Amino acid sequence: MQCKKNRRPPSLLIGLILATGTLCPGQEPGETLRTIAGFEQAGASSASGAQRFFGNFYASIPFPTKAGTDSAQQAGSPDFHFGPRIRIFSDVRITTVPQQISSGIGQFAGQFAQQVANLKVNEIAQSTEFLVGTEIRLTGTNRALTSFDGTTSQRFTLNLVLQAGATTPLTPKETLEVFDIRDATLNSSERDRLGISFPQTKAKGTEYVAFTTKDRDRFFRQYYGGFRFKTYYFRDGQRLSRFPSTVDVSFGGNEAVTGGRFHGGVVRTDFFQAIPVGGWAGSIFFYGTFLLKPVRTNIVDPLILRPAPGIVVPASNVAIVFSPQTNRDYYRIGIGVELLSLFRQLAGTKVN
Repeated sequence: MQCKKNRRPPSLLIGLILATGTLCPGQEPGETLRTIAGFEQAGASSASGAQRFFGNFYASIPFPTKAGTDSAQQAGSPDFHFGPRIRIFSDVRITTVPQQISSGIGQFAGQFAQQVANLKVNEIAQSTEFLVGTEIRLTGTNRALTSFDGTTSQRFTLNLVLQAGATTPLTPKETLEVFDIRDATLNSSERDRLGISFPQTKAKGTEYVAFTTKDRDRFFRQYYGGFRFKTYYFRDGQRLSRFPSTVDVSFGGNEAVTGGRFHGGVVRTDFFQAIPVGGWAGSIFFYGTFLLKPVRTNIVDPLILRPAPGIVVPASNVAIVFSPQTNRDYYRIGIGVELLSLFRQLAGTKVN
């Protein structure tokens, strides 16, 4: 690779995560872009999980400071290895409606591109989440350590992260669940427990109960402050244009997991790892998010009810119960590929 002095690489070079690309000495990375399409499992503590396709769009730009530009030209300086010290970022996620996929892992992986292509347009954006914030590098390692693949080296940074955003709530219809509470399906003790917890079910002629969330005229707000650990990859002293691996540990508030209001704090942990695999995908991305409430666990006896699919709501024999917003620990784990590589695969072109 022949480097040209002061030549800034295209921002998409970093965003496309080309594992063989490098940044020449003195080339300061500007805007970075990460676009991913993938499949995830998400759910709350002691609640049914759901599998969905998702799209993730992450953009980061350097905060314009003359000092940062000058220091990037000094060999061995932190800015020389890691780029500008202060960056502004946005992170947007879009998820589809839950998917019912019963194929084997191998078959699903081999047909992933086609599975995405078969999605219906009206199923794509069931929920959206966004975060915007700032990332400030506190310190970084000057010494390069051997990477896990044996062909590259790594340097690490510790960053302060402040971010805030929101999540769109699901509509009451999307959260609707109907159960059979006729005498043939419940014994007397279970019916008594049900009637105490939900008096609506004691109405004469009630045979089914439908649970749904309340309507909401605001997004679920969220905010966090914490630390981000980043791993940068190098080859022959030059930084690769592979997107850095990250681990975030932060504390803040999230209305979506604390009953619809800010009630106590939430510990949030995120990880992101890009692994070059070659082929049409180029790289595979693993990520996870865990939201944990640092409070004492509440343990209760569950009330098991029989699902009643196909029951029309509303109806005279259906009691409707408005459930409170989830107040549980939450997780999501997913795997994805770069979006442009996916589009090229669907179009039948080869990814260089």
